[in-house]
Formats: sequence, structure tokens, C-alpha cells
Amino acid sequence: MNRLIFHASITMVTGASLLSFIGINSAQAITLTTFSPIGFSDAIAGITGFQIEDFEDTTLIPGLSIEWKSPDLGPVSSLPKTYNPITIDGLTGNTWDGNLTLNNNRQGSYQPTRTYSTTTLSFSNKIISIGLGISNLEFTGSNSSTLIVNGVDFADFDNFAPAPLLGIFSRSIYIRLDASTNETINSIGIRGGSGDFLIFDRLAIKSVAQPPKSVPEPSNILGLGLLGLGLAATKVKGVLSKKTKSPTDKLQEPDS
Repeated sequence: MNRLIFHASITMVTGASLLSFIGINSAQAITLTTFSPIGFSDAIAGITGFQIEDFEDTTLIPGLSIEWKSPDLGPVSSLPKTYNPITIDGLTGNTWDGNLTLNNNRQGSYQPTRTYSTTTLSFSNKIISIGLGISNLEFTGSNSSTLIVNGVDFADFDNFAPAPLLGIFSRSIYIRLDASTNETINSIGIRGGSGDFLIFDRLAIKSVAQPPKSVPEPSNILGLGLLGLGLAATKVKGVLSKKTKSPTDKLQEPDS
């Protein structure tokens, strides 16, 4: 059994906070940076030039697969259907680009009585940097959602700084994960709190062949319980990256 012991540190930078967890008894070293959705742009999040999955159709970018637990499905390399949060569930303000998104109910509609579990995005192409927009977070405390990296519980969303915006009609937070030298990110998962219907959008990835921008060295070892204040970010024009689509790709509308 490989027991993981984590040290945590936080460094304040313009527009975001860096939350870094290092596995002492493993080779894993990942830095998490979080961004407020207010004034968000690709440039602020440091994902300009990344490959983008916008979930606007059922085709996923090469190397990406998605798996849902409870209800179970996958891993799949193409979505079972598309999901429009506005036309299906009336959820305005949840998209990070376009009109369609990924959700944690196998692309089905919101069901207030069900318990939603873990949605995992896996990568087979040696990813070293990942960004993801998360919307519709509602619960905190003991019912908060959890971020999982490479199969290991990484951080509770309650510890993010800036703190996610809560509510069903808003984008909650954008996260970026960066692997240390010679490390890769094989998967990220989000385990929703009981009844927390989550929406994901604007997945951005960078592979080993495309090194990520350097980030400041973390400082101030604080332990696992973290408190911090995020600094407001100024909106900067971002450069959008589109995935390559086949001429035969068609949008697949979800069931009503």
C-alpha cells in the first residue's frame, strides 16, 4: 500500500491562488490554481494556446475519455449525447463557451432526488497541464465537492481560494492543474456533494510536447486546512483554441 502524505502551500498571484499538494511517498507533485469566473479569460487562466474541448458535440478530442459513477457509464471516447443547460433545465449562466456542456449525470437532465457521484476525465496523451470550468456548485461543508487527481483525493472545493461562487445560475470556478517536471496528469475527477448537479465546460489541455507556462514557487507551508483570499482579476482578451472537427460531425441534441 502506497500511503500518500500531503503538504499544502498557497501563494497569492494576480487573479488566482496556487494550491500545491506534493505526495511525499509518491512521485506525484501537482499545482492547483483557481480563478474566479468574474472577468475570466483564457489569458488570465493561462490556457492560451491549449487544446480546447468545448463539448459542443459528442466528439471528444483525441486521448480524452469520460466515465461516470452512480449512475455508471464508461469510460467513453464520445459523449452519449449533448447537453444544453438552458433548453433542458433552464440553467442560465452555466456555460464557459458556446451553448453546450458536460454534466455529472451522463449528459441527462437534472434530477433533484438523485445522488450524483464522480465524473472522471482520463487522458492517454501525457498531459502536463489542464484547465476546467465548473458551474452550478451549491453545497459546502461536509457536503462539498471534492477534486480527485490521478485517482487520489486532492482537495475539497471548500479549500479553494478564491472560493467558488455558489448557485444554480452561475459559473462557479475555473481550475488549472500543472504537473511538476517529469510528471503527468492521467485523470481528474470531481465527486459531487449529495444532490449537487454539476456542469463542466471549456476543458483545456497541454501535453508533454507543449510545455506549460512556469508558475511561481509556492511558499508558506500551511497544512491541509487552507484559508486564503483570492485577488480580483482584470479581464484580458483571450485567444480561443478550437478542436479539429470532421466535416461529418453533427450536433446531437439531447432528449427532452
